[in-house]
Amino acid sequence: ALAHVQLRRGDSTRPRNNVAALGAGLIALGLMLITEEKIFPSYWALLPTLGAACIIAAGTTSWFNRMVLSSRPLVAVGMISYPLYLWHWPLLSFAHITLGETPCAWVRAGCVIVAFILAWGTYRFIEKPVRTGVHLSAKAIVLALCMALIGSTGMALYLKGGLPSRSFAARTQFISDASGDWKFPADLIKTSVAGIQTVGGAEIYVNMEKPPQILFLGDSHMQQYAPRLAQKATTKNIPVMFLTGGGCPAIPNVTSKDHYHCKSMIEHFQKILAQTPSIKTIVIGGCWNGMFMGEEAYVAHKDRQEFVLHSEEGKTIALTNLKNFLRTLKQTHRVVFVLDNPSTDLFEPTRMLKNRLAFKGADSLPKTAPAIEEQVALNNELRAIGKAAGATIIDPRSHLCDGTSCRLFDREGGLIYQNTTHLTAHFVTTEADYIDAVFNTSAGAP
Repeated sequence: ALAHVQLRRGDSTRPRNNVAALGAGLIALGLMLITEEKIFPSYWALLPTLGAACIIAAGTTSWFNRMVLSSRPLVAVGMISYPLYLWHWPLLSFAHITLGETPCAWVRAGCVIVAFILAWGTYRFIEKPVRTGVHLSAKAIVLALCMALIGSTGMALYLKGGLPSRSFAARTQFISDASGDWKFPADLIKTSVAGIQTVGGAEIYVNMEKPPQILFLGDSHMQQYAPRLAQKATTKNIPVMFLTGGGCPAIPNVTSKDHYHCKSMIEHFQKILAQTPSIKTIVIGGCWNGMFMGEEAYVAHKDRQEFVLHSEEGKTIALTNLKNFLRTLKQTHRVVFVLDNPSTDLFEPTRMLKNRLAFKGADSLPKTAPAIEEQVALNNELRAIGKAAGATIIDPRSHLCDGTSCRLFDREGGLIYQNTTHLTAHFVTTEADYIDAVFNTSAGAP
């Protein structure tokens, strides 16, 4: 747009100091306001983008451009800016990969200094000779061939899954297997019921086109059991339904500010329940640890006020709502209450590669992680609520942990966790037989 205006209006010798000042101010504002918590780019990108546009539009005669941006140090940075952009990224990324965490300030500063040196060398010995001098056509052809070669090599490696023969790849295969082992909705069928096709993102799935007998309600911690539950239900010829959404709390009047698609899930659950008399069993599960001790976005609503679940008042309101919810459902249905599996950063597969250069394989890793006392206490509290409501209790912790520690590996030597909080589909289908209690209709019948 600026180029078009410039071509139409031509050069102007009148300094546009106000425009340059506005541009610099917008960029400075972006530096102060845009943080990693902000959704980016979104509209936040307008601050640096419009700021840069204003500075360019101000022209070379404005004071800021003439005295500041035309200074020798900044011009020098501008000359090497593209190779600097190319070099800083791999240097900082590989430092992070090698250490397994964000490098300290000194390491990051060292990477930036090295990036400046390499950027200058790239500009001086590669970019400048290639862009100037003779044989420009030949240079262009060679560069195009090099780009094609690198691109085709990269594509070949991608299609072959990398270089499996590398010892590092072999040592870390179990981590790759676990990190990608998520299977929801898998073979489930997306459907609609009671006039509801989706619940603002929390969708409805069934294993067969028959009136469901069991309804699963919750978030991704309910979804993680779907590979086993759907398979078992189909084998037993039991039609089931999943009404779930990632980050959606299965507690009335409890919502998440980060998961707007969950807003109407409980409301639609009540509607589905009223119009589907075939449902005899309701299974409720969730990332209870995350709601009450993890993300601060979960809030309980009471008297038109919001209370964060991390607070004592918010927690009390949410647990009271959950207890009343379970008791009400128990009057007409069999209710199964699934407690949360333990969660900790130590379960995250990629964190096990803290120092990738020194990683020796699965045998060098601990086999257990310490149980977190706060999670144990919450688990006991939720167990008491479910028991008082007359629900059938399923407690993954009793299968994954002993008194002080929790398992990291399954019986076959694979990782149990797909990430910090979710179980792998392989573990669920091969070992999580505790969840099969949902099909024991004689237990906890209303």
